Amino acid sequence: MTLVLLTGSDPFLSARAIEDTVRTWQKADPDLGVEELSAAASDVRLRLAEAGGEDLFGTRNILVVTDVDAIGDSLDALLDSAASSPVIAHHRGGRGGQAALKELKKQAQTTIECAPLKKGRALSDFVTTEFKRHKRRITSDALTLLIEAVGTDLADLSSAAHQLTSDSQSDPIDADVVGQYFRGVAELSGYQVADAVMLGRPADVLHRLRQAQIASDGARTGPAIVAAVAGSVRQLIALSACPPGMSEAEIAREIKVPPWKVRTLRSQLRRWKPAQLASAVTLLADLDARVKGGLREGEQLDAAQKLHARG
Repeated sequence: MTLVLLTGSDPFLSARAIEDTVRTWQKADPDLGVEELSAAASDVRLRLAEAGGEDLFGTRNILVVTDVDAIGDSLDALLDSAASSPVIAHHRGGRGGQAALKELKKQAQTTIECAPLKKGRALSDFVTTEFKRHKRRITSDALTLLIEAVGTDLADLSSAAHQLTSDSQSDPIDADVVGQYFRGVAELSGYQVADAVMLGRPADVLHRLRQAQIASDGARTGPAIVAAVAGSVRQLIALSACPPGMSEAEIAREIKVPPWKVRTLRSQLRRWKPAQLASAVTLLADLDARVKGGLREGEQLDAAQKLHARG
């Protein structure tokens, strides 16, 4: 029996797993064709019987069976097909088809997890693996920058990794390379400015602010940049409040950042005194109001801004 089971509903990961599995099997047997069918179809049992085995010309197909969570009493037909033809079965998860899933896990030679990735470590690991697929590496700050710029869509991140590894010869890919390709994104510009602020590099701050203005082509970047700097300050304050002896994993959970970012934050925190962080919060509260248009007659600071301003 040749059976690979995919579990989970992420469309990119499942499509990638199918593509990789088909490529591997066709490399071993170039004559293998591919036929896709849905287990939710009313005639799935008949189609499985017809698709399994050889055709008149002696050609076998790889069967890609989707919607296996809806296969019902046709599971035995799928397993029979896997006895004579290579089969990829995709169970999307959820409550449906749990009995079928249990049996498929017993019978499958390989099970590939395709559940949607949550933000944080899983997403970072995915991006790192994408660069490894191209036999390249990416630095931790460039990794953060890329996710900030592109977002969390896996297809977009994969495409960005492919572009960077195709166009750049540097290894590892660093933040400067990522910035060259994606600096037009307002959120990315904000991250770059915030990074320079946290590291105490005023010349870099001014340079990156100017880049952000040019790249935005007249669009307002102030609110995004202030928000990015404020976010970095909040992370440093949260880190400073962590008691001694906590592991990186514990700190990451406490301040809600990926574990690898704890080391970066620790390095930045060494440049700041508690009084400086407190002052930064007060300044950012005032700056936030100014970049959003300032206070007009009859308006007041909101409750949070008043609290920071009192400090």
